[in-house]
Amino acid sequence: MHDICSPYLNRLGRRVAQGETVEDVMNDMGEVVEGVPTAHEVVLLAKKHGLGPMKLPLYYAVDAVLSGSLTPQQALEALVTLPVGQERFM
Repeated sequence: MHDICSPYLNRLGRRVAQGETVEDVMNDMGEVVEGVPTAHEVVLLAKKHGLGPMKLPLYYAVDAVLSGSLTPQQALEALVTLPVGQERFM
């Protein structure tokens, strides 16, 4: 998830948060932002191993925003309304 912190994804995230689509921003930037396809691949891999949104909510939220199925505001609302639980590392 290194690219999540990269300047390119940071710029992409800001513009998506302001209402632009991921596709439009990436076309305008003319750069490949590896974190975009990687976010979807992480979700596919999680599903393959039985890890749903309650186990990896941040990854699912990022993928939903990047795919356009949720706005950044909707994803944030979904994340902050999750039940509080004990976080554990495997």
